[in-house]
Amino acid sequence: MIKGLWGKELSAIQGQLEVVLATKGKMSETNFRKNNFLCIQSLYQSFRH
Repeated sequence: MIKGLWGKELSAIQGQLEVVLATKGKMSETNFRKNNFLCIQSLYQSFRH
């Protein structure tokens, strides 16, 4: 059960990282860092619940 849940979470993270990497080329470096931080922060908070 837990392993399956983690598998789903990890694939969701992987999908988000792919989106972040895809959009990096279109954004300035500072915007990219800010968005990346927000993405990681929201992922971290979703893991704590």
